Amino acid sequence: MDENFERFADKLGEYFMRRFVIPWMQEHGVVQSYRAEVVSVDGDAGTMNIQKPFDNEVTLPYGNGAAALEAGSQCLVFVLGDGSNGIVVSDGTGKAL
Repeated sequence: MDENFERFADKLGEYFMRRFVIPWMQEHGVVQSYRAEVVSVDGDAGTMNIQKPFDNEVTLPYGNGAAALEAGSQCLVFVLGDGSNGIVVSDGTGKAL
């Protein structure tokens, strides 16, 4: 595939997500779920720093199903609306739900 076309398609996809999809999801309180990697755990505060591939690190609270997770493991995150309103609910397989 032509490199310029591939770059154009990537940029178009990013623009579409930023301009239309993400604002719509924030407006309508859409529920999303995704897998991420646990970067660090703060047991005293009840939070985890997690990171999706190629994304920034985010600090989120976690539920009982994710209490045993350690740095480097995969986790399952549920989000309502924007990305800051999420919770780590389980390991990456979802078996602890």
